[in-house]
Amino acid sequence: MERSRRSLRNAAIGFSLLACFLLFVTAASWAGIGKFNPTTGKFDFIVSIQFAASDAQIDAVKARFIAASKVFHTATRGNHQFGRITICNNSMATGYADFLIFDTRCAKSRATPGGYGIRFVNEDEPKVPVYDSSPEDVMNRVKLYWDRIEDSERGHFTIAHEFSHLVYDIRDEYEGPGDVPSECPGNATACLMDSYYTRPSSGTFITDDCGRYVREIPTLIQFCDTTNHDPLKNNYQNETHSGKSCWEVVSTQTRFPLTGVKPLVGPTFLDATNERRIVILLDRSGSMLPENNIGAEDRLTAAKDAATEFINALPDTDGWGNIYQIGAVSFANTANGEVALENVTATKQTTTTTVIVNIPGGGATGMGLGIAEALSQMPADFACPEIFILLSDGQHNHGVHPDSLIHEMLSRGVIVYTIGIGSEADRTILKALADTTGGMYIPVNVSEMPIPFTSKHLLTAAPAQDFPRENEATIRLRLALQRAFTELFRIVEGGGYIVNKFDNMKAKL
Repeated sequence: MERSRRSLRNAAIGFSLLACFLLFVTAASWAGIGKFNPTTGKFDFIVSIQFAASDAQIDAVKARFIAASKVFHTATRGNHQFGRITICNNSMATGYADFLIFDTRCAKSRATPGGYGIRFVNEDEPKVPVYDSSPEDVMNRVKLYWDRIEDSERGHFTIAHEFSHLVYDIRDEYEGPGDVPSECPGNATACLMDSYYTRPSSGTFITDDCGRYVREIPTLIQFCDTTNHDPLKNNYQNETHSGKSCWEVVSTQTRFPLTGVKPLVGPTFLDATNERRIVILLDRSGSMLPENNIGAEDRLTAAKDAATEFINALPDTDGWGNIYQIGAVSFANTANGEVALENVTATKQTTTTTVIVNIPGGGATGMGLGIAEALSQMPADFACPEIFILLSDGQHNHGVHPDSLIHEMLSRGVIVYTIGIGSEADRTILKALADTTGGMYIPVNVSEMPIPFTSKHLLTAAPAQDFPRENEATIRLRLALQRAFTELFRIVEGGGYIVNKFDNMKAKL
């Protein structure tokens, strides 16, 4: 009977939450989580193959990116190159990748100029990205098509060309708003942003597998400068950058500084498994208990409820057959590995829920201890993606500092989503963990969460034998945390950004 009462209460809350959440979603673009190391001049990023590629096809992808790094290194005059490239197969990590590779052939590759590392288009909007039909609708990344990977003579030029758009915001030199043909003057090596498929006009030409008349071997491996830039100034590079050549833009931009010539030594590759690994990190410190809060809200119970609803909503596999795994850690003066990281099954969900519901509270806030314990749960191999969801209501005040663990998380490719409960939450640390790893920080302000009619009814009008009574602050907090976890569920299910549909979480609510 108690279970059915609880289900009725959660259903009432859930449907009200769903209505609120529909108003919260916005169509903001979501970029990859690529990084840049100014010391080495290397770009680390994820490549997501949008189909189930064979080992031979993955080898072809690697070969094209190795060759593309060489072209990119040459074009940047030895300053920049590719670093660690994580290969995610079968549509894994779509929302975190800076390159998407589709099995479509003979389509035009494209990139969002200047979109590298800009996770959200508008930082002031709610950070909930949406696409309506396919991952190709989402910008701030490079889209490649399989014929470019198959083309061992020209495909790597496409990768370097499109990546240069994405990183430096430089534009095409081969076309523009004018009627007169746009191009750099005759030059055997410049410009990479010109049509490396057809220029220079001398040399041997062939018809490729897509029916395009192209140079047999491209030679445009440099960015144009003031000596060989388009003199007519009628291309998109001139229009966007007030007549500046590509090299003038690249050499003066400050987001990815040119810090000196480095030898070409990469890239390296990280082959990830087709699993979605998720670990919940739950703050069980004393401040999470009702007796330690002015509003007497039971933060720990509300967090447990929201976390277990999230866990029970997870499917065993995604739409491409990739496996979900779930684990749980709690932290206070010590960190406990509450639930080992294992495949999601109905039995696993039941046992995990039981364990989480019975976690006791009390003690300090050892946030770093919790992260270290979660990292220790990770297997030796790597998954696409590995996600930590960390909830806390206080300031880190015990044990190893979370900052000291960021490097290890980055080396594994862990993405951290953080939820800060109340005004006392350590926003600085929680936001830094999320921003640095490519996740998202979600502040939960209980006072701003309205209580729907059904939940107010639970407070004031419901007979004790039908519904358990809770104080208003606890109900507000549960609603806010459910909204946060619903948002995270949709991001996880969407592979890093939101699919514009309601699935399991809607059904569970």
